[in-house]
Amino acid sequence: MKKEVYKPHPGKAYPLELRLAVVKDYLSGHGSQKELGRKYKLPYPRIIANWVRTFGADNINLRPVMKDKSKARIVTDKEKALRKENLLLRQELEQKKKELRDSQIKASALDMMIDIAESSLNIQIRKKSGTKQ
Repeated sequence: MKKEVYKPHPGKAYPLELRLAVVKDYLSGHGSQKELGRKYKLPYPRIIANWVRTFGADNINLRPVMKDKSKARIVTDKEKALRKENLLLRQELEQKKKELRDSQIKASALDMMIDIAESSLNIQIRKKSGTKQ
């Protein structure tokens, strides 16, 4: 008598219902990988370990971790957009720092020019605080 083994069509995955049933049985302790492989007529029992990793042992609903590749792409697109925005903000921050540095240098140069003019011409250019005009 020939042993009946479930073989999916080439290029096709096992049905989701079968995979979920096997993983639920395995996680609930209803048998080892070898025993469940025999029960569900799987060609090799180590595939159960792959399914447990795919569906996640701590996932209550037992949904595939990477169920929809388009969602993973959307996350990647969001990350790219955030990285681009982050880069633009960093560039803008560097530009503002440069402008601040330039304005501080300009203010310092103007103060120095006023000090030199006051000392060489013996006139007061700056207004004294507290005086009435």
